[in-house]
Amino acid sequence: RYVPLPKFPGSERDISIVIKDEILVEQIIAIINKNGGKLLKEVKFYDYYKGKNIEDGKKSLTFNLYFENTERTLKDKEIDKIMSKIHNNLKKELNAELR
Repeated sequence: RYVPLPKFPGSERDISIVIKDEILVEQIIAIINKNGGKLLKEVKFYDYYKGKNIEDGKKSLTFNLYFENTERTLKDKEIDKIMSKIHNNLKKELNAELR
């Protein structure tokens, strides 16, 4: 199916968190999607790290978030506000720490 290219550029942000081993990637993605709003178009998990500088029983995970508005160019402040909401809810719901 043909989908035209977007007229306005999207924006990508990464988020790295340290979280307990037993928490699943799917749980984290669900919280990101729930708090990302209509501008969040895609979430990709792309890095897992466990070892030096990471507390025992925890792991570091990194996600790439893609934001897009089909009607205009996004402003950094808009995305910063969404990212802050995502950070706060990951901390509140899963006790995640930003890395």
